[in-house]
This record gives sequence, structure tokens and C-alpha cells, in this order.
Amino acid sequence: MVYQLKEQARLKLLLYGGSYLDTDESLTLTCLFEKAILSRTCACRYAERNHIESRSTITCQSPDGHKHCAQMLSYMRKSASFTLGVTYTPSALPHAQATKLQCGGLIGLQNALDKVVQNERVTDIYGLIQRALKRYGSLQELPEQDIVRSIASYKK
Repeated sequence: MVYQLKEQARLKLLLYGGSYLDTDESLTLTCLFEKAILSRTCACRYAERNHIESRSTITCQSPDGHKHCAQMLSYMRKSASFTLGVTYTPSALPHAQATKLQCGGLIGLQNALDKVVQNERVTDIYGLIQRALKRYGSLQELPEQDIVRSIASYKK
């Protein structure tokens, strides 16, 4: 039974371009905005940095937050598929495109919420998503053009 739950979680995470860490006792969720956090463009209250040999990973400490991030990442990927030059498929994006999607999308969302033109850092991903959902009510009501424009123009 535990194996089936872990396999279902792994497949669900792979759908959104994430991964998971399998520990002896539990399933640890990998942050879906890991590339944005590792690039130091974004931060999150639920992110925890881990070091596995020479590799850094980010895990999510909130299953509820992970669910909201998965929905946001899926929305951004669908909205920006033309901009990124890919069609929406469940396979993972190449590193550079995934970083552009995550960083540019979150910065675009923050700029749209704050009505600021040049915000270059997101201090709390979960808080940003919650503010957006509170203001707009649903993902479908988000300012898609502002988000996609920011994804297209993002350069690190």
C-alpha cells in the first residue's frame, strides 16, 4: 500500500515537472519552484534546503502549499507554452526554459499584484500565490498577459 501511494505521488509530481525524494519513513515533496529558489530569484516560507552529496535540493514542508504551487505552475506552463516554443505536455521542460517559466512567471505575477514594473525578487512564493487567489478569485482570472510578458522577457 505504501509503495502504491509513493508511486502515485511520484507520477503526479513528474506531471508538473517535479521530482520526489524517497526516505525510509515518508515521502518528501520536492519544491515545484526549486529552480527559481536555487537561482536566488525567489524564496518561500515552506522551502527547506537540503544537500545530497554535492547537489542542493529544495523540499516543500506544506502539502497544501505544494498543491497550490502545482496548480500555479500548470497554469503558467499552459499560458506560456507558445512563448516558450513548446506545446503543453506532461514531460519536463529543459532547465533554461523551466527557470525562465518559474522566475519570469512569479515576477510577472508579483508585478501585476503590486503594480510595480521592475520587481526582480519574490520573497514568498506561497504568500504571493495566496494574495493572487484572494485578489482574483481563481487562476483563470489572473492577468495572463502580464505574466506571459514577464516570462518572455526574463533574463538572469
